[in-house]
Amino acid sequence: MMACPIHAIGSASRPPTGISCCTSPGSIGTDLPLDAVTILLVEDEALLALDLQATLEEAGATVIGPIASLAKAIKAAREARYDAAILDIDLQGQSVLPAAAIIAGRGIPF
Repeated sequence: MMACPIHAIGSASRPPTGISCCTSPGSIGTDLPLDAVTILLVEDEALLALDLQATLEEAGATVIGPIASLAKAIKAAREARYDAAILDIDLQGQSVLPAAAIIAGRGIPF
């Protein structure tokens, strides 16, 4: 079973209020090859976004993004086909929670 990424980073002890992260724990585990996974990448820090994208693609994943604005993140969260998402909580001073709510509503882990 894959640990919740929010719980695995820093000192966060639980997901933000009103958001259920990793809505299907274990649905994407370490034993699943990344070449079978499409990941929505939402990150506004250019160097971090490009590094994450390169790392994921080198591991075989298909990456949608990086997406750096809330409006585009919401559109992709609704319309794109992906297996999991990596979200920056703050996009240019705006909370990513509206996009996270859409992703959670679709039952996609993030």
